[in-house]
Amino acid sequence: MEAFSPDAQAPLAVDARACCHKLIGQLFELVAETDEQLHFTYVSPKFQAALGYSSDELVGTSVLDLVHPDDRTASSEWIADFARDRHLHATSRARHRDGHWLTFDWRTESVRLPDGEVRFLSCALDVTERARADQRLRDLVASVPDALVVSDASGIVQLFNERAAAMFGRRASDVVGRRLAEVASAVSPAHFGPDAESPSPLVRGDAEGCDLCGEVRCVRRDGTEFPAEVRASRIGEGEDGMLAIAVRDVSSRVEADAERRRVAEQLQRVQKLESLGTLAGGIAHDINNMLGAILNYANVALIRAGSDPLARTALGETKEAVHKIAGLCAQLVSYAGRGRAAMEPVDLSRDVASASAMVRAAVDRRATLVWSLASSLPAIEADRSQLHQLLLNLVLNASESLDGRPGTIEVRTAVVEVDDDLRAELEFADALRGPRCVLLEVADTGSGMSDESAQRLFDPFYSTKGEGRGLGLAVVLGIVRRHGGAIRLARGDAGTRIGVLFPAIDGEAGAPRDRRADRAAAVAARPRTVLVVEDEEPLRRSVVTLLEGAGFRVLAAGDGYEALAAFAERPGEIDVAFLDLSMPGMYGTDVAREMRNVREDLPIVFVSGLPETLAGEMYGDVSRAAFLQKPYDIEDVVARLNEEIAARA
Repeated sequence: MEAFSPDAQAPLAVDARACCHKLIGQLFELVAETDEQLHFTYVSPKFQAALGYSSDELVGTSVLDLVHPDDRTASSEWIADFARDRHLHATSRARHRDGHWLTFDWRTESVRLPDGEVRFLSCALDVTERARADQRLRDLVASVPDALVVSDASGIVQLFNERAAAMFGRRASDVVGRRLAEVASAVSPAHFGPDAESPSPLVRGDAEGCDLCGEVRCVRRDGTEFPAEVRASRIGEGEDGMLAIAVRDVSSRVEADAERRRVAEQLQRVQKLESLGTLAGGIAHDINNMLGAILNYANVALIRAGSDPLARTALGETKEAVHKIAGLCAQLVSYAGRGRAAMEPVDLSRDVASASAMVRAAVDRRATLVWSLASSLPAIEADRSQLHQLLLNLVLNASESLDGRPGTIEVRTAVVEVDDDLRAELEFADALRGPRCVLLEVADTGSGMSDESAQRLFDPFYSTKGEGRGLGLAVVLGIVRRHGGAIRLARGDAGTRIGVLFPAIDGEAGAPRDRRADRAAAVAARPRTVLVVEDEEPLRRSVVTLLEGAGFRVLAAGDGYEALAAFAERPGEIDVAFLDLSMPGMYGTDVAREMRNVREDLPIVFVSGLPETLAGEMYGDVSRAAFLQKPYDIEDVVARLNEEIAARA
């Protein structure tokens, strides 16, 4: 080695060179010497053994021939630094003779020989296994789905993985080397910010005694917050200890939990309303049965009262009271969402406009009504009378929120597209078809609504007014559910907006039809014989009396078995059957089926204290016959019987 022997011919130099070779051979490091052009001038035996080359193969070749292509750019930069500083410490890969790559940790110094030439002396350690372990660790860290932040015992950040950089919007180079307190207070100020009274170990950068596991709110670089689950644990002891923090973005889980809670609360609310609706329908059924008897006997008494003014006035007021109670029962069954509906294509704006005079007459004169009705709306399938009831109830609710003060009530219609964001704002939207819907919205400038009122808004019998019955918005809910719609509630300090969405349909809306004319035309024909089947004796007697007074021949039966016996005696003489659905032993639907097995064209009118849909659910299919709900006026009964006779003629 020339660096160790300026005079190779001298015996002393030869001995010194041999001594140096023996010494180098005992080192763990690999030793090599190059000239200023980076050509090998000497390689130690261990260097040769490590790379699989002989001395003759290496001496005279360039160091860069062995360097990995990906490391050559860095190697050129190191050489430039070395030319300036005259020493070098670097890590690079070198090619083994058989083609695989080894990683070496290099330390190089420059030496000037007596003749002025410069040699570079390098010692290297084979750190291939360590490099592989480091790479495996980096791969492991990169594969972890969590953000990882590691600090040393003094609180200096040593690791900030790619997931952390992406999660917080910060580059690792901007974080590594800074104190953990700075980073922690920036990414989660509410939980890791400095606390003068009891600073946390995390803020102090103290790895001792730190034990953290929980959810916090974190902040990205752009200022947006997100929920995160944080776990911190100590690694090692004392000055060699490290603090490892794993942060997991749980936004999706939190949103899913919130959505599950919302759905569960909505389901609970729907189930409660369903139960109340069933109860309301049952109560209405029993009351309507009793009202039917009262109304029919009042009609009988009117016929026999003659011209007695006092008796006729009293009986008229009795009928009026019965109709008021029946109206209240109708609201109860409307709340149940199962009443009968005459569905047809409707232009919502046109229909709302036609009801504007009725609405104006019902609200406080100090309220200013504003009509913002869109033109060219797609049609919806709806019952016009129920739409008017819904509109009136919404406007009356808005008027009450003004509490007698001047204010504005806006009635608006529009076309809306229901996307996922809008659907999340809707209530009772399970049956809503979309995405195209028509909106009816009523907004007021009242005092707003409390959280409790919002939660109980559609509960029956709930009212914030002492004199209210609490059925107005409950009826709205029933109508909405019957029409497959949904409700959107928006409230604030300066008023409330209640919107109802109806699914749009194809086709054009028709003009309102005068159903009274249809009924009047049907009354012309009179059936000869009607079979009345009713298990409530007072109601049965009153119906028989009234129908006989209207010119019918009446056969009466107290239950299904009597009815079938009467029908079997004269199946061809009975022109129409008037069947109560709720009877002991046999439902009216069972009786109707047996009768039509004998005579398929028999006209039948079902009657029940329940609305048609609910009656069908309880007693079987009622769609193949006409339906009349109790209580009823005799004029309605006669008209319906004649309609069925005419339809079957």
